[in-house]
This record gives sequence, C-alpha cells and structure tokens, in this order.
Amino acid sequence: MSTPRDQLDGHRAVWAEVNAQFTDAAAEGMWRRPAITWGLFAHPEASLAALGDVAGRDVLELGCGTAYLSGWLARAGARVVALDLSPAQLATARRCQRTIGPAFGLVEADGAVLPVRDAAVDIVVSEYGVAPWCDPDRWLAEAARVLRPDGRLVFLTSSVLAAMCVPAEGGVAGDRLLRGPADLRPVAWPGGGVEHHPRTASGSPCCTPTGSPSRRSTSSPHRPARTTTPTTRSSRRRGPPAGRPRTSGWPAVRRSSR
Repeated sequence: MSTPRDQLDGHRAVWAEVNAQFTDAAAEGMWRRPAITWGLFAHPEASLAALGDVAGRDVLELGCGTAYLSGWLARAGARVVALDLSPAQLATARRCQRTIGPAFGLVEADGAVLPVRDAAVDIVVSEYGVAPWCDPDRWLAEAARVLRPDGRLVFLTSSVLAAMCVPAEGGVAGDRLLRGPADLRPVAWPGGGVEHHPRTASGSPCCTPTGSPSRRSTSSPHRPARTTTPTTRSSRRRGPPAGRPRTSGWPAVRRSSR
C-alpha cells in the first residue's frame, strides 16, 4: 500500500523548501567528506561499525536526500542505488555526481512501495530519510522484502524520547514527558511533516516476521548520545536534557527461518 497522495505531496513540498534553504548549499561539502559518518554530529562509521564491509555489496539507500551517504558507500566499493521522494533533492544529487562523483542509480519513489525485486540487495540503509517520514509497518516490510537472507538493515531516526517531550501544539522539546507512546503513531507537525516511530519494545516490526513466514529480522538498537535530527523541526526543537538520546540507530539482520 502506497502513502496517501496528499501526504506525499506535502512531503515533497517540505523538502523542496528545505533543499532550497539548506541541503542544496551543504551538499557538495557533505559529498567531499572523506569517510562515512552518522548524524548531525558526524559519529564515524569506523567507530560504530554499523554497516560492516560494504565492498562488492548491493546497497539500497532509502530517503537518500542529496545522496551523500550513497556517494561515500560507492567510493567504499558498494554497488549503490539511492531512492528519494523529493525531485529537488535528487536534482542536487545529480549535480554532485557530475561535479564530484561517483555516479550511481538515483530513483524517485515512495519508501513504502519500493520499485525493487524481492531479495535483490545485501544492505538497506537510511540516515533519517525514511524512518521518520514513512509508516514503519509499510517501509520495514518493504525493506525485509528486498533484502537477501542475512542482509542488513541499518537506519538512523529521531529519538522517541525527544518526540515525547514536544508539546501538542508544536515547538521545542522540553524536559518533561508530554506524550505517551500511543501518541507517536504518527506525530503531525504544524507547518507540514509527519514523524513516525517504529515500536521499540519486543513488538517492533523489526523483530517480528515480515511478509511470508520465511522472512524474519532481528534488531539491536544503538543510540548515539547528544545528536539531533536534521529535519525542518530542528531549528525550533532543543530535544531532551543533555545526555539523553536524541537519535536512535537500528542495525538489523534479516534471518531466514530454519
């Protein structure tokens, strides 16, 4: 099932504005960074080891934005296809491919309906791009579908705790819980944008069978401290008190049932 048309149009409009104001100007600098990093404060992949060795691997990036992460992965030897909903950000990515390189596939599509055959890739990766913006029951099922057995899903998303500290009318996150977990599926933000969160207990879609009984994945959450999500809300949202997690990173492995 695809994301509703009005929601897709709203997301495209939000990211066209964000790209015009921020991400287009920052894209070439991000493409030129020498190594893979995660999040706004650039936690090094060399320390986190979330992706493992990507050389020779088929990788699909969801919600790639200006595709700098895919650029890093391609330089590390991966065979990459990068997917995003925003034509504006994909245009920026194409410019960076021409001026900096390398080139790889760029596809405009909804992360909830992937134009990819079953069991086609070794790694599905996303740095903020898909998890906050797509229904987890849809995009996680699609990620499981396109992953090969023992393939890896690695994604970074905004913190559940931070979202629970934002008032219902919007604004910045404070130091008090103002929402319960049931209020986070999803959170609609004033001015545009919807934020989703996968369930983080044992009932998470990451940890249950997806699709046919042979498709099963397990997850282990990793939470880098003191980072914040680079979305349209970041300028007006302080997040939880210092030392509390503001992002959540999820590495998961797709296991075939025995």
